[in-house]
Amino acid sequence: MNTSEVVEIIRTTLELSKQEMSNLLGIPGKRYARYESGVLIPDDFFYERMETLYGINMQPPGIVFIQPEKLKPAVYEQLRRLLL
Repeated sequence: MNTSEVVEIIRTTLELSKQEMSNLLGIPGKRYARYESGVLIPDDFFYERMETLYGINMQPPGIVFIQPEKLKPAVYEQLRRLLL
Protein backbone atom coordinates (compact mmCIF):
# COMPACT_ATOMS: atom_id res chain seq x y z
CA MET A 1 0.00 0.00 0.00
CA ASN A 2 1.41 3.37 -0.95
CA THR A 3 1.10 6.83 0.58
CA SER A 4 -1.62 7.99 -1.79
CA GLU A 5 -3.84 5.03 -0.90
CA VAL A 6 -3.37 5.58 2.83
CA VAL A 7 -4.22 9.28 2.75
CA GLU A 8 -7.29 8.58 0.63
CA ILE A 9 -8.49 5.95 3.12
CA ILE A 10 -7.98 8.34 6.03
CA ARG A 11 -9.74 11.20 4.25
CA THR A 12 -12.72 9.20 3.01
CA THR A 13 -13.22 7.33 6.29
CA LEU A 14 -13.24 10.66 8.11
CA GLU A 15 -15.72 11.91 5.48
CA LEU A 16 -13.57 14.90 4.56
CA SER A 17 -13.32 16.58 1.19
CA LYS A 18 -9.89 16.98 -0.35
CA GLN A 19 -10.04 20.69 0.49
CA GLU A 20 -10.93 19.98 4.13
CA MET A 21 -8.04 17.52 4.41
CA SER A 22 -5.62 19.98 2.82
CA ASN A 23 -6.78 22.66 5.27
CA LEU A 24 -6.10 20.33 8.21
CA LEU A 25 -2.65 19.56 6.85
CA GLY A 26 -1.91 23.22 6.10
CA ILE A 27 -1.13 22.68 2.43
CA PRO A 28 -2.76 23.96 -0.78
CA GLY A 29 -5.69 21.89 -2.03
CA LYS A 30 -4.13 21.25 -5.44
CA ARG A 31 -0.96 19.92 -3.83
CA TYR A 32 -2.96 17.59 -1.59
CA ALA A 33 -4.93 16.32 -4.60
CA ARG A 34 -1.65 15.53 -6.36
CA TYR A 35 -0.37 13.65 -3.31
CA GLU A 36 -3.57 11.62 -3.07
CA SER A 37 -3.56 10.80 -6.79
CA GLY A 38 0.09 9.74 -6.64
CA VAL A 39 1.18 12.37 -9.17
CA LEU A 40 3.42 14.14 -6.64
CA ILE A 41 5.62 12.60 -3.97
CA PRO A 42 4.90 14.18 -0.57
CA ASP A 43 7.50 16.42 1.03
CA ASP A 44 8.79 16.30 4.61
CA PHE A 45 6.22 18.85 5.80
CA PHE A 46 3.38 16.58 4.65
CA TYR A 47 4.88 13.59 6.45
CA GLU A 48 5.39 15.63 9.63
CA ARG A 49 1.77 16.86 9.57
CA MET A 50 0.42 13.33 9.03
CA GLU A 51 2.39 12.14 12.03
CA THR A 52 1.29 15.09 14.16
CA LEU A 53 -2.39 14.86 13.24
CA TYR A 54 -2.85 11.12 12.79
CA GLY A 55 0.08 9.46 14.55
CA ILE A 56 1.33 7.72 11.40
CA ASN A 57 4.91 7.76 10.18
CA MET A 58 4.47 7.44 6.43
CA GLN A 59 8.01 8.13 5.29
CA PRO A 60 9.54 5.45 3.13
CA PRO A 61 10.24 2.57 3.35
CA GLY A 62 6.97 1.82 5.17
CA ILE A 63 4.03 2.96 7.23
CA VAL A 64 4.30 2.79 11.02
CA PHE A 65 1.59 3.59 13.55
CA ILE A 66 3.36 5.81 16.10
CA GLN A 67 0.24 6.92 18.00
CA PRO A 68 -2.74 4.93 16.68
CA GLU A 69 -4.99 6.51 19.30
CA LYS A 70 -4.91 9.72 17.21
CA LEU A 71 -6.90 7.92 14.52
CA LYS A 72 -10.57 7.17 14.79
CA PRO A 73 -10.93 3.45 15.54
CA ALA A 74 -12.60 2.76 12.18
CA VAL A 75 -9.70 4.35 10.29
CA TYR A 76 -7.09 2.51 12.34
CA GLU A 77 -8.79 -0.86 11.90
CA GLN A 78 -9.22 -0.42 8.16
CA LEU A 79 -5.59 0.57 7.68
CA ARG A 80 -4.30 -2.11 10.02
CA ARG A 81 -6.15 -4.83 8.09
CA LEU A 82 -4.90 -3.54 4.76
CA LEU A 83 -1.30 -3.28 5.94
CA LEU A 84 -1.10 -6.78 7.44
